[in-house]
Amino acid sequence: MTERTWACPMRSSITGHIRRQSDVLAWPHRCAVLALACGLDPIAVREVELIAAELASNTLRHGGGGEVHAAYSEQPARCIELTATDDGPGFDDIEHALMDGVSRGRRVEELAIARGEGLGAGLGAIGRLADELFVSNKLDGGAVVIARKYLP
Repeated sequence: MTERTWACPMRSSITGHIRRQSDVLAWPHRCAVLALACGLDPIAVREVELIAAELASNTLRHGGGGEVHAAYSEQPARCIELTATDDGPGFDDIEHALMDGVSRGRRVEELAIARGEGLGAGLGAIGRLADELFVSNKLDGGAVVIARKYLP
């Protein structure tokens, strides 16, 4: 059996600022290009793209914008790590926020979805697509979400 060697490009991290919808739309493709260059298979690349889309969308919708970062890492193992930070209100109840059907801390049935409040599936979807998910509030306000997708 031939052992495969993974070689990520010299520029193995990217950063973006999410301030408007066009930033949300551009970010997933940039992450997919990085994931492909680092050796993820096409299905995992698509999962990274979906994770990036949800992170960027949530950063704008719930945090009013913020920063996103994607990087190849070898710690704790080879992975693509996607991070989103914002200065919004953060999470009242992180465990509750990870449940499907919850948006802004409330069940979506309580929200006017027609007003663009969302379906409440973003963090849950990220949790299902990522190999690891870390969600926390920043001490000075806002949130940090980190998702990892491991390379084979």
